[in-house]
Amino acid sequence: MLTRVTAALKRLVWLGPATIALSIVAVFVVQQMALRWFTPLPREYAMLRSLEPIVLTACFVSAAVIVFVVVAREAVDPVGTYRRVALWALLISFIPDFILGYTSRPAPATSLWPIAFVFMVMHVVAWAVTVTLLTRRWPTSA
Repeated sequence: MLTRVTAALKRLVWLGPATIALSIVAVFVVQQMALRWFTPLPREYAMLRSLEPIVLTACFVSAAVIVFVVVAREAVDPVGTYRRVALWALLISFIPDFILGYTSRPAPATSLWPIAFVFMVMHVVAWAVTVTLLTRRWPTSA
């Protein structure tokens, strides 16, 4: 079992960077779709045009890859454990988006809930790419 896990960890040499790159591409696609959906872009939604989603995706997915390495080395059931950890991380990542939505101005002013929802979709997309790529065909004890 230890040899299989060691061999699988070596796979992360290319799988880790691929996961980060594909997550960035997926978030960028969602961002571009949202920019086209909200045309013309209200002034309040200008943050959607920034590089922040891409930069944060790169940082947090890199951290997710590191967490996966630790979980894969330490956990009895690395895939199940990582999926649980990743799900909790996803749920926690929604907190700033809910704060953004709840603190926006009340109607009839422009609500920030649509942009908060787009950010939530970006989180789910990055999470799905990361969890799928890192846990697919991982050796299990079964």
